[in-house]
Amino acid sequence: MLDEDKKSAPGAAVQGIALRAIVLLPIAVILGGASAIKPDALDVPREITCLELPEPLSFTGHYGMFKVDWITKLDKGAYVSERIDSKGTYYRAPAGGVSITRGPGGPAGGVPGMPARTDGGVFIPDDANEPVRIYRYFSTAEAPTDTSGVAATCSSLGYTKNPSGKETIVIPIASVSGTKMSFGQTVGVSVAGGLIAGGIVSAIINSEVGKIVPGLPIQDAQFMGKLRELATNRVILKEIQPVPGASPATNTESASGK
Repeated sequence: MLDEDKKSAPGAAVQGIALRAIVLLPIAVILGGASAIKPDALDVPREITCLELPEPLSFTGHYGMFKVDWITKLDKGAYVSERIDSKGTYYRAPAGGVSITRGPGGPAGGVPGMPARTDGGVFIPDDANEPVRIYRYFSTAEAPTDTSGVAATCSSLGYTKNPSGKETIVIPIASVSGTKMSFGQTVGVSVAGGLIAGGIVSAIINSEVGKIVPGLPIQDAQFMGKLRELATNRVILKEIQPVPGASPATNTESASGK
């Protein structure tokens, strides 16, 4: 019996390694070798600034061994600074404002394992020699978008912070019907759990939901240039003192990063 156990041990180890590889493959495909970031591991900027994209902006890139076409699109509206790290600032797009889809003739849907439309935004590096990057919040379902037809502008927004300084709430200065702004919060939709291997896969995927993951690298110089130009014209948002007893979160989604 002892000899049989010894013989079976390598087989069990191989099966375990194979299962782990299968489970981690979707995450590796989505992240493209980059690490996912927990939003609450990043700091909230002391000064809240805003970039305004007057019209939707898109570009087509060619990726992978077979140079497959993917279209990255940013919705128009206010992009508000939600997080910072040692290298730059994360500017959050309007709700559901980042989409990545296949080029003409390609199948519908987004990159493997993610929906086409997600929350996310633009990372502006402090070093002008470093590339601007698209970021997304990992999710398994399409992010909802504002259907009011009224795009918020930087001049229409202000902000307040809770006493801990870990929460920024962006508020329309004048009432903008239907506008929802959510900044700095963990977002994303989980997948339903299954049995045995399916449950393990679901658990690993769900552990990534709400984390910041990279978009596809920007391959269009004009697209990159427009984002850099926006960054040079960033606007400082006005801090608004909430009315005692009032809850500013009733006008907008709270951004707690939790």
